[in-house]
Amino acid sequence: MKTDTTDCQLTGWKDDLHRHPELGLDLPWTSAYIRQALEKTGAQILEPMPHAVAAWFDFGRESTLMFRADMDALPVQEQTGAPCTSLVPGRMHACGHDAHMSILLGFAQSLAERTECACNVLLIFQPGEENPGGAKLICETGILEQ
Repeated sequence: MKTDTTDCQLTGWKDDLHRHPELGLDLPWTSAYIRQALEKTGAQILEPMPHAVAAWFDFGRESTLMFRADMDALPVQEQTGAPCTSLVPGRMHACGHDAHMSILLGFAQSLAERTECACNVLLIFQPGEENPGGAKLICETGILEQ
């Protein structure tokens, strides 16, 4: 399958997200960034809870696959010296959530190019994985039953 999502675009998303780490359930910048990127895919955009973002790709199938990416960072001072170093003192994406979000955005781009798929796809960008356990909170919203 041909896709317009390039390594450069994935790296750009990762670097942007890495520079703007947010903690816990309070991710206004991150959720707005994700929402803006997803709006270009034509997916139905949902907000199952504050600062969580979901994208529904309806291919008219009975079954649905769900993929999830965590969004929150850690309260850690970055000392990597990397070009995309965190701009927020005392916070950094130290465990890969910036990359996870970028990969899921790339997957969303590739889904947007499809006219059919064996199942519907739900992408969830989840806050609060590090604290207080955002997966449970997402499940409690009922989005998986919809």
